[in-house]
Amino acid sequence: MRRVVFLSSTGKDLHDYREAVIAHLAKLDHFLCDAQENFGARDASAVPFCRERVRDADIYVGLIGQYRGWEPPDDPAGWNRLGQLQLRIGDLDAAVRSFERVLALGNQAADQTLVAAATGNLGVLYSTRGDLDQAEAMYKKSLEIDEALGRKEYIANQYGNLGILYEQKGDMAAACAHWHKARDLYAEIGMKPELEQVEGWLREAGCPEA
Repeated sequence: MRRVVFLSSTGKDLHDYREAVIAHLAKLDHFLCDAQENFGARDASAVPFCRERVRDADIYVGLIGQYRGWEPPDDPAGWNRLGQLQLRIGDLDAAVRSFERVLALGNQAADQTLVAAATGNLGVLYSTRGDLDQAEAMYKKSLEIDEALGRKEYIANQYGNLGILYEQKGDMAAACAHWHKARDLYAEIGMKPELEQVEGWLREAGCPEA
């Protein structure tokens, strides 16, 4: 059975690299490259079409160069993913712009789930920068929204984030209190990997049982 590899990159600057990947995969019996060169004319819009192809693929290969490709102007999921990638590679200024774009789109659409996601991600970013007061404000804003929406998974996530932040601030009593809340919620909704992670934090910090 051939495994489908979705190839993604900007075009002009990485043309030779794309051609090299496509040519190499063509020599392998067990892989099939799905690239825009083979799409042909389509009546579907680009964003949902590409998302469907990515979902159907077995492997995603992204070639990252010096240029940014086309960005859908009003696609919050795309901006959120872009911000997460920028955060992961350390381009924090670009990540701020991406997450703030998600926040603006959420406010524009009165979509509180988007606002919660954006403020939570901004909290992670500010924490990475060392701006703990700003990170705390973002985490609490996200937590407030998720509590109003009753989204237990995301409430637990923010309790966990706040626990890490208070540990960084040296307030271990607050850190342990928030991790206990996160642990209890993860246990309630059956999220075992997250539960085990938080239990590890509690043990390592020597937190007393609540």
